[in-house]
Amino acid sequence: MANLLTKETQKNIAHRRRERKIIVVSGLVTLWLLTGLIFNLSLWFNLGAQRKILAANSSMLPAPAHNLAAINRLKDQITQLRGWGLDQVWSDHLLYLQSARPNSIKINQVVGLKTDNGATVRLALAGESASRQELVAFVDRLKREGVFKQVDLPVDYLLESANHQFIINLELVGRL
Repeated sequence: MANLLTKETQKNIAHRRRERKIIVVSGLVTLWLLTGLIFNLSLWFNLGAQRKILAANSSMLPAPAHNLAAINRLKDQITQLRGWGLDQVWSDHLLYLQSARPNSIKINQVVGLKTDNGATVRLALAGESASRQELVAFVDRLKREGVFKQVDLPVDYLLESANHQFIINLELVGRL
């Protein structure tokens, strides 16, 4: 069979075929990528909706074992406070401490003691302060406002502690 086309025309036809193949292949790859993107987006939105549902339902799950130990310890401490007597208004004093405490002072532990056959109730606050000045200002405020009969910050905590740890001893008055 004879070829009546010139060499230049044959090259142009071959070039156009290659262009068509490239266009078809790139179109198929683009279509494949768009389909994958659409499916992945729908999965992503579905996953987000399921996470919201799980987060809403997670409050109904039982607490993990390490939280149960903390809860039991807190219940024991509340039971111990109840045994100290109802003549003292603990919550008022603790709320006052929370409102008087600056943000730079962290109270890590509160310990209550009954002395003199239950006639006197003392609190010990253990914590950390960002600076000595803030701690001294906090103690001065507690002394000045007269919510507690006695406020005692041992000088040792002002002199030695590099990380500003402290223990403040407080003696409660009757009712606020």
